[in-house]
Amino acid sequence: MNPLTRRQLLRLASGGLALAATGPAQRTLALPQPGGPPAAVQANLHTASVQTALQDPVLQNGDGFTTVFVAWNGPADAAPEAELRVRGPAGAWSAWQPLHQDHHVPVSSDGPLHFYPVFQVGLDYELRTANPADLTHFETSTLNSASNSSLLGVPEEDEEDEPIELIDGFIIPRAGWGANEDYRHDGQDPDNPIGWPPRYSTIERVVVHHTATEIGWDDPAAVVRSVYFYHAVILDWTDIGYNFLIDVYGNVYEGRYGGPGVVGGHALEYNRGSIGIAFVGSFSGASPSQAAQDSLVRLIRTRAPDVDPAIAADWLDWGDVPNICGHGDVMATDCPGSDLQSALPTVRGQLAGSTPVYFPAPVRLYDPKIVNFEVGPTLVDPEGLIEVRATISQDGREPLISQGPDPGFVYDEREDFDTAGYSKVEGRFRLAVDLVGADGVSNPYRWGFGEAIQSGDKREIVGYIRAADLGAKRLVPSIVREFVRYYEDEELYESVFVVHPRVARVAETREVGGHYFQETGHNVPASFYEYWESHGGLNRFGFPLTEAYEERSETDGGRYLTQYFERARFEYHPELEYKNDAVKLGLLGFEQTVQRYEDEPFLPIKALESTDEVWYFPETGHSTSFRFLEYWIANGGVETFGYPISEKFDEYSDTDGKVHLVQYFERARFEYHPDDSWDKQVKLGHLGREILIGRGWLPGPRDIS
Repeated sequence: MNPLTRRQLLRLASGGLALAATGPAQRTLALPQPGGPPAAVQANLHTASVQTALQDPVLQNGDGFTTVFVAWNGPADAAPEAELRVRGPAGAWSAWQPLHQDHHVPVSSDGPLHFYPVFQVGLDYELRTANPADLTHFETSTLNSASNSSLLGVPEEDEEDEPIELIDGFIIPRAGWGANEDYRHDGQDPDNPIGWPPRYSTIERVVVHHTATEIGWDDPAAVVRSVYFYHAVILDWTDIGYNFLIDVYGNVYEGRYGGPGVVGGHALEYNRGSIGIAFVGSFSGASPSQAAQDSLVRLIRTRAPDVDPAIAADWLDWGDVPNICGHGDVMATDCPGSDLQSALPTVRGQLAGSTPVYFPAPVRLYDPKIVNFEVGPTLVDPEGLIEVRATISQDGREPLISQGPDPGFVYDEREDFDTAGYSKVEGRFRLAVDLVGADGVSNPYRWGFGEAIQSGDKREIVGYIRAADLGAKRLVPSIVREFVRYYEDEELYESVFVVHPRVARVAETREVGGHYFQETGHNVPASFYEYWESHGGLNRFGFPLTEAYEERSETDGGRYLTQYFERARFEYHPELEYKNDAVKLGLLGFEQTVQRYEDEPFLPIKALESTDEVWYFPETGHSTSFRFLEYWIANGGVETFGYPISEKFDEYSDTDGKVHLVQYFERARFEYHPDDSWDKQVKLGHLGREILIGRGWLPGPRDIS
């Protein structure tokens, strides 16, 4: 039997000849060897400020493409109304084509939202969106995967054909459709390891997909190459997800590398024990061809002969799943399209030698959800207990059977469920909590439910973690079914902050003349409390944030009894006791800005003549005016606040996370709050708190959310 010529093969790729019709005998075919699909021309970022067409300037050199890939960064719950159009080789623009989110790819809060590739021959393309304010950027790349270069207006060249052996007499091998095997290696470098080494399992089920692609030209082999590029390179899976693909003419293409029994990457936790077979095209509103359905039957008989098409059984989280099912039977997706899904009973019947085999929709066996999650207290003392409180519901059919430790168990922060003696029991459910950024075991803290949670019930689970390491901690909850899967919501988390021992709450000492502030849990000694009361109290200084302790002064290097308040630092200078002037305020304004002396607001200004409304201070080369000047004069002037060391300017506050008009003085920062009443519009910044935030002793606004 003579091998097909290259031109015959191009006819095959365009539907002129279907391999599926050749019968079971081995055949040797000549298939195009373009060396794999060319690399993408370039990834281009388009800013959200462009509200009309976002034109890519790179693709105007006549190089051409067959596929455009689009990803988008922005809020995960607000997909843009985006469209794409292509200018073909003849110079005409296509109609605007909507972009559709790829639901095969899980959406994460820190990753891009991917869209199905747009298959259309062209030289240029444009993007537009109705919601540019939602976007961070579009990221696009293009690919020329055409089997026939004349599609792009380039004369076809004669190439020497190489014979390719069909698999099982009808499956086009990877080499036959032009798979670039470099893509399977990390970084697409053949000198690097394989990114996804083959794994194997016994085939017990078949999951049917569609590629959800609109074919803009009649070249299904090129679509296969583009899907491979999309999965392996764009999504960084390092291989195609499907085990096999079937085009409209019934041609069958080998997908995932590795041969019979290799585990694909088509349905997450449902990959193992199944093969994923994708129909090339989109089948919501378009029926699969009979040739494609016949090829599916033949492929299942050949590669999954032990799969009984007349049986539905439990599978992981689902009950009564048909052995031959659609992707949407086990995951939240429209794949394989309503029309292809409707054809599956007939396929089962053909395999069973019977009339169509129907099954009711699968039911959830396990559908646990965290309906409430709370962590407290927000500020945790060293070695204090972090309380974790979660309410868990079971909306599935079966009870959630759990394991230890029981609710109420206390973990040490550096401990995990394994070291605490509660190793995994396969199939059992537990509440799991992860510490973001922590090393070691994932989700180290796990608590059981006590008794099983029955279908339709919910239960509150409480556990504890004894804090060990200081600083901010973000706790993310999930429900784990051991050895099987996690049930989680990426947007569900709580934060706490383990404070420094200096700022931890303490018991009241009852010192004569002193005062204990229940609000922050700190004692103020008599000398400091007398000054606090007589010089403005709460409005001037705020609450104490530490106990009094000895600290070296950053101003003069001396060691003094020191106590931090929200807006000030008190220092006790015993050498001034004879003057009844031993309590001094630290130069917090100066210390907080000492590294900013070259910033414009801190540069001395040209001397000016003082007036009732504007005062110039030659001591520091700065002025103050209006409301800030009024407050400075009325509340102690230079004795209390020192001289101004900046001009007025807008600044973000680490205390409340807002921007305020501010001015720095040697001992304070004035802030203007125009929305408050007249007598409260000028406030003193929490410089004492910000000093401690900078040291990592207390949380800033970004640490607790």
